[in-house]
Amino acid sequence: MSIADYFHKAATGPKSRRALLTPVGLLVFGSSLFVVIAVFGVLLCGWCVVRFWRAHGTPVPMNPPDVLITGGPYAWVRNPMVTGVFGALFGLGFILHSTGMAVIWTPAYVLMHWIELRRVEEPELARRFGASYLEYKERVPMFIPSLTRILGR
Repeated sequence: MSIADYFHKAATGPKSRRALLTPVGLLVFGSSLFVVIAVFGVLLCGWCVVRFWRAHGTPVPMNPPDVLITGGPYAWVRNPMVTGVFGALFGLGFILHSTGMAVIWTPAYVLMHWIELRRVEEPELARRFGASYLEYKERVPMFIPSLTRILGR
């Protein structure tokens, strides 16, 4: 029996079987969505690290690149690594069935990082790169990409 046959049999079978399989399907498909979110977050962080290495620096604030990175994921958001970590933590919280991790600790992490970015990283970048950083900061959102910007509208 193929997978399509199994799904057809489940979808057209007795109502009691469909009622029993609905939560199982929701769990499987829902979990896979959060696995994708977590994997996407990890891959986004990796892409950012590669961008730093190519610019002869690291994401570690003590050894940054000499140039302002505005390409790749940095064209969509100013802090894609935080966006990636947020996605990875949020997805992992759902995968592990940890409501606390998904809805308390992940947002708390983002809030603490937002405070650090506003008070430490952004002033330092403005000092180091001047007007080019300030223009970039005005043009590119902090964490969540603008769909109109991505779609080129």
